[in-house]
Amino acid sequence: MLSEILNGRNRYQIFSANDRRFREYGHVVEGIDFADALRCLESSTGIPEGAVYVPSLPELEALPLRRAVSDGVFGAMDLQLGYCNGMTAGLDALEYHKSPEVTVADSDIVLFLARASWLEDGHLHDDAIESFFLPAGVPVELYAGTLHFAPCRTSGRGYRSLVVLPAGTNLPLDPDHPLGDSGESRLLFARNKWLIARPDCARLMVRGAFPGLDGERLELFL
Repeated sequence: MLSEILNGRNRYQIFSANDRRFREYGHVVEGIDFADALRCLESSTGIPEGAVYVPSLPELEALPLRRAVSDGVFGAMDLQLGYCNGMTAGLDALEYHKSPEVTVADSDIVLFLARASWLEDGHLHDDAIESFFLPAGVPVELYAGTLHFAPCRTSGRGYRSLVVLPAGTNLPLDPDHPLGDSGESRLLFARNKWLIARPDCARLMVRGAFPGLDGERLELFL
């Protein structure tokens, strides 16, 4: 079994999304069919060497799924349907939203998760992070305040993953938006997006990310 193989090759334990531990962070979504969205991702998007995130894809948002997830998970809120695709092999940052997020991938993936309530002065050590194996095609809702980032691939094929969030999430802040210098305001990175990053992650540091992800870099070895 792939999850058992991965557990034997990594320094941390990888739990199942069906494990009781996952209830701290979210739950498996039942009763909503995501098959059309995964087919749309396959036909409309590619898999880069690194990772790419697109907040909104019109082809996805034209599907009946948008209304089904809005009514079934988000309480009839206006949603954006986008994607995160790639070959991610480690963790350079963690983000959270003050809303749920729904995600499902076309391949087996591993998610690194924690809770924003565990942050201490904007910092979190890697030993507080837990990892979960999510099989292809299994959708999950991540609760508001769950720290997460791009999934990690479990094969050389990479992954395509659907990302459903309230409309406007992850879009850039207005140019004249004041930058916070204390408390949680230091972590605000985009609309409805608070983020901490590893201090050695230059691509995020140069964009003003808060250097709050401490300890060793978590990597997923296949």
